[in-house]
Amino acid sequence: AEEVKQIIIQKLTELKIEIQAYRKDAIASANEVINSFKTTFGKYIDQISEVDKRCSKMIEVLINEEE
Repeated sequence: AEEVKQIIIQKLTELKIEIQAYRKDAIASANEVINSFKTTFGKYIDQISEVDKRCSKMIEVLINEEE
């Protein structure tokens, strides 16, 4: 019985190590995806901000022309 117990403990320990490796991989993959989205959407946000600034400038110019 003690031998069987030791084998079970060993197998569970091996399984735990394997699960931890999968977990690390999953976290790494998730972080890669998140960073990719941040980069892509960061560029879009910057472009939108730039357009917003240009619109504000044009509005300012048009208002000043009227006066």
